[in-house]
Amino acid sequence: MTPGEEALAIQKIRACKAKYWHYMDMKRWEDLRQIFTKDAIADFRGERDLKPGEPITMLAPVEEAIAKGDPAAHQGRDIIIDNLYIGLLTGWMTFHLGGEPIIEITGPDTATGMWPLFDYISHKGRTLKGYGHYHDKYRFEDGQWRIAYMALTRVRADGDHPADFTFEG
Repeated sequence: MTPGEEALAIQKIRACKAKYWHYMDMKRWEDLRQIFTKDAIADFRGERDLKPGEPITMLAPVEEAIAKGDPAAHQGRDIIIDNLYIGLLTGWMTFHLGGEPIIEITGPDTATGMWPLFDYISHKGRTLKGYGHYHDKYRFEDGQWRIAYMALTRVRADGDHPADFTFEG
């Protein structure tokens, strides 16, 4: 990849993640569906199983969690959107703000990204202000960069998670 092609790929990946947050917050589920690869993995076990500041590497491999049916780990674009986003976030107020990412192009059609995050989520009187990082892998599929894997870790969480997760600030 030439330096110009790499710069363009990074810009397209940045736009992909910006669309992810916007579509999620606006509940534009069909648009959100197009952000993921067909075989994407979403791993939100860090929300439930890690204390703020603990690294994602402390968790068992996500494939094991998926095989066991862990509700915080999903594979497949349609399963992710239908179960995680439509099934969980419909009716929730969410706001996500991503910071300056570290993006690395790892091949002609693969990349990784780490995004600092602030989010505010509210549902049925429970609110959370969260601070953390998304850990993503991207793949160029069907003519665009898409999320192939994502996981979330927290460094701080203030409030009560609407999904009844327990956090310490």
